Amino acid sequence: MKPNPAYLRELRSIRGRCFSLDPGSPRWDRCHCLPSWRLRFQNTFWKAGIMICYDVFFPEVARELAMNGAEVIELPIWGGNPLLAAARCAENGVFMVSSTYSDHESNWMKTAVWNREGVRVAEADQWGTIVMAEVDLNQPTHWQFLGNFRSRIKREAPIRKAEMTR
Repeated sequence: MKPNPAYLRELRSIRGRCFSLDPGSPRWDRCHCLPSWRLRFQNTFWKAGIMICYDVFFPEVARELAMNGAEVIELPIWGGNPLLAAARCAENGVFMVSSTYSDHESNWMKTAVWNREGVRVAEADQWGTIVMAEVDLNQPTHWQFLGNFRSRIKREAPIRKAEMTR
């Protein structure tokens, strides 16, 4: 599959801040596309949203992506707690694809595909491995006593402070 040049131009145009962690530690630069909860786009296969690294610690980012129509959240990350990725999936009824530089021997974030219930359905067993899984975007997840929770998020989520000031 060839990358769409218009999409690549769009990605370059939304480039945001760069952060450096220094002194005395190895230099680490990363670029953030801010604000990431606005990054929702349609690719060939699904409506995708992007959370970048530390975004996984904040439930609001995943919620905004889901409420804006993301079916799959793509998460490039260096480290991070896998329980947070699982929670973001379960809270919002979305799939997640994580890609990490972490050591796969550790109990840390994995390069993996997560289902809507927060379960890893496929994961890399070593660094540099490509992970693939088939998922059904049309099959709703039914939670006991709640039914299809994803369909209820927009109308039943608590009102956020930003919405009260509109």
